[in-house]
Amino acid sequence: MTAAQAISYISLGLNAQSNARAFTRSNRATITASVSV
Repeated sequence: MTAAQAISYISLGLNAQSNARAFTRSNRATITASVSV
């Protein structure tokens, strides 16, 4: 694996992580809203 490949692989992983975190956060907000209703 070249350095460029490693860098793009790592940034892809970081993107996936932050996307999952944002998804979890919005899901939690939705669940909380539906429970409070």
